[in-house]
Amino acid sequence: MMTEEEIKKDLGRLLWDTPATAEDAYALLMEDKECKSLRKHTLYQKILNTYRWYRVLKIIPAEKMDYAFSDEVLNGLFPKGVRETYRYAKRFLHA
Repeated sequence: MMTEEEIKKDLGRLLWDTPATAEDAYALLMEDKECKSLRKHTLYQKILNTYRWYRVLKIIPAEKMDYAFSDEVLNGLFPKGVRETYRYAKRFLHA
């Protein structure tokens, strides 16, 4: 399990193009606290697009994985191959 600081460090790497902070992203991810400078689905898309599967599993809490696999998140993934890989994983995990 990753510590809060380790997760924040990973989240901070994703935010170079937003005014959001790692603390904002962490609160949004863990507690669903609203963040005016970062949308929830955008954060999840950044995580899925950036990190390998096993890192994703360490960053996103298990109880939030249903949202991570939602159409709202998956439709924004790129390139198309990444989107299809996660759609396949969703079917596999929910079978």
